[in-house]
Amino acid sequence: MIGISGVGFIGSMGNTLDEFYKSFKQEQQCTTKIERFEVSNIRIKNAALIKEFDPKPYIERKKLKRYDIYSCLGIVSSKLAMDSYGVNWSEESISDMGLVFSNETQADKVADYLKDLFTYGPETVSPRKFSMTAANTTGCHIAIELGMKGPSINVGAKFTGGFTSIYTSYQMIKAQRVKDVLVGSADYLSQTMLEIYDKMSVFKTQTGESYGAFHPGEGAISFILSEDRFNIGKILGVTNLSSNVNPNKWPNSVERQVEALEAAKTSHNVDFYFSSQNGDSRLDDLEDKVIEKIFQTDRPKIIDLKKQIGEFSGAPMFQVLLALLMPKGSKSLISVIGPGGVHGGMLIESVGLKGEENA
Repeated sequence: MIGISGVGFIGSMGNTLDEFYKSFKQEQQCTTKIERFEVSNIRIKNAALIKEFDPKPYIERKKLKRYDIYSCLGIVSSKLAMDSYGVNWSEESISDMGLVFSNETQADKVADYLKDLFTYGPETVSPRKFSMTAANTTGCHIAIELGMKGPSINVGAKFTGGFTSIYTSYQMIKAQRVKDVLVGSADYLSQTMLEIYDKMSVFKTQTGESYGAFHPGEGAISFILSEDRFNIGKILGVTNLSSNVNPNKWPNSVERQVEALEAAKTSHNVDFYFSSQNGDSRLDDLEDKVIEKIFQTDRPKIIDLKKQIGEFSGAPMFQVLLALLMPKGSKSLISVIGPGGVHGGMLIESVGLKGEENA
């Protein structure tokens, strides 16, 4: 049995389990107007943004200038996961632990670096500045901060990076490569990234003040997956399949998604179903058909968390977090669909973190 024995997160619904659960129960709308930077020339006006984040209690002040914001998010969420629930990790166990991390977006220091590189040439750019911008930066910085020396994998998968990271970590433990894996995802929205998204028409269904449309989100979340240790929750099944589609388009195979979800849930009954629906009509229509095929009778409660937190690569991991907060013993099936033909499913069993509060 592979369980979850630690969690740390920073998100638009709060940075503690109580805040997160309260926001969900109150159906709090976390999508608001973007005021962090100028969006007058960008069609994307609304997003689910992190409310508060201060890395200084967790990262030495002199080190902060070495890291971009997404690395800080990953480091803090990882340290929170290591510290959570009184798990006493020795220096040796941390050193041998696996690390699988996803960071799909990069912030303003990347744009500054590329601007200097193309304007003034490579000989004028500091190597230290380059170390902030590589695609695997976050995972490397986490490993340095925590003293991790085990196998390390960086995942890049648009909108499904967090799910792919969990799947990869699950397989690493199953293959007996490691007994514990720190797995996480960090996403941060910058003006530069939204300009790129806008030109790609990624969020083209967002219009004006509409909150029911496709909106981007951000956040950082980390879990510790462990063999036969599950004081937070259990992973009963996880499946990752693919189909041959344009990498910038949502998959359109109902049958492939049904296959992925059936393989993840096997013979278990399902109490809650976490939908992939995010406001994009094509994806929402596909998901409706999938639900009809899987649950012809005894349909579980359908949860559309992305309506509150937006769409980003770590969103499936926040769905896992909410599944862990469901009543003790309940089983939640999480549906994951992503561009490039990703069809996935996870079945999570809760050990009742919220006790009687959510019974």
